[in-house]
Amino acid sequence: MPRQQKNDTDRRKWSTAEEEEMVEQLLVEQASGNQAESGWKPVVWAACVERLDTLFPQPAGLKKERDHIKSRWQRLKKQWKIVAELRGLSGFGWDEATQTVTASDGVWKAYLAVHPEARPFREHAFPLYDKLRMLVEPVTATGNYALHLGPTAPPSLENHLAPGDIDDEDEDELDEESEPPRTRKRRAVSPQASAPKRVRASGAQGILAVAEAIKDLSEAMTTATSASLGTPLMTSPERHERAVHLVEEETTFTEDEVITAIDLFTHDSAISRTYAAIQKPNLRTRYLRKQLNTQLAQVAMQGPFTSMSSSPAPSGMDYSQYTSASPFISADLGYTSNS
Repeated sequence: MPRQQKNDTDRRKWSTAEEEEMVEQLLVEQASGNQAESGWKPVVWAACVERLDTLFPQPAGLKKERDHIKSRWQRLKKQWKIVAELRGLSGFGWDEATQTVTASDGVWKAYLAVHPEARPFREHAFPLYDKLRMLVEPVTATGNYALHLGPTAPPSLENHLAPGDIDDEDEDELDEESEPPRTRKRRAVSPQASAPKRVRASGAQGILAVAEAIKDLSEAMTTATSASLGTPLMTSPERHERAVHLVEEETTFTEDEVITAIDLFTHDSAISRTYAAIQKPNLRTRYLRKQLNTQLAQVAMQGPFTSMSSSPAPSGMDYSQYTSASPFISADLGYTSNS
C-alpha cells in the first residue's frame, strides 16, 4: 500500500540557524542526562519547541512542534551517518575550513552511482558534523568514528549552504518517529549524571575538547614556524598541492612509491603538512621514506591495504630496502624480516 502524502500543514521549512539551535538544545539536554538508552526523554522535545519558538517566533500554522523537531533530528542523524561514512573511505577527505567532503570527480562519480543519497554532500557543507557526533556517537568513544581531530561548526552557520537549508521540508520524515524503539540499531548515549549547566561535559565531549586543543596547538606551531621562515600561510588544499608537487620532484622514489605517497597524503593530511613544511630536501626525503616504511610494515603485518586505499601495495617497489636492515623500520617500528 503506497504511503499517504502529507498535507502542506504537516511540513515545516528549516533554516540552518534553526537546525543549529535545535542541536545546541539537544547538547544541553544530553549533558543534563535526558538522553536515555531508548532515545530522548519527552521533556527534551518540549525544551526544543520552547527554544525555537522563543528565538524564531512563527504563526501557529508554521511553528515547529514536537513531531517536526523529532523528524528533523532523525533527518540530521541520517545525514551525519552519510558524512561520517564518506570521511572514513579511501579517496575522500574533509576540508575543515569549508566543512565539506572532498574527493576527485572520478571518486565522486563512482561512489554516487552506488550511493545516490550522498549526492547533496558533493556540493554542500555540513557544518553541524562535530556537534552531531557528540549526540549520535556513544559516550564511550569507540568505533570507527571515535576520534576525529576537527573544529566545531564555524561561528556563522548562515554562511554555509547545508542539505537542510531554508528551502528544505520535513515531508515524509514524520513517519519514522512513529516506529517503535526496537527498530533503532544504534545505541543511544547512556544517561548522564544530572548537570544543571552544560559545562559538565560528557566523556566524549572531554575527549573532543582535548583533540581540539591538540589541533589548535599544532596550528599555532605551524603558524609560528611559517612566520619565522618568512613564508606565507597556506590553506589545507594549498599545502596538499605543494606536498604532491614536491614528491613529484623526488628522484629517489619509484613511480609506484610516489603514487603510494600521494595516497598517503590524501589519507593523512598531517603527513602531507609535515612533509611540505620541511625545508631541507634530504630531511624531507628521509621523512617521507620513513612514512612509506611504516605503511609497508603495516601491510606486511596486516595484509593488503584495507583502510587507506583500495589499491594493492605498489608492485614496482624495491622491497629489499624494507628489511630489518632499514634504520627506520628496525628503530621505529620493531618490524623485522624473516628473509
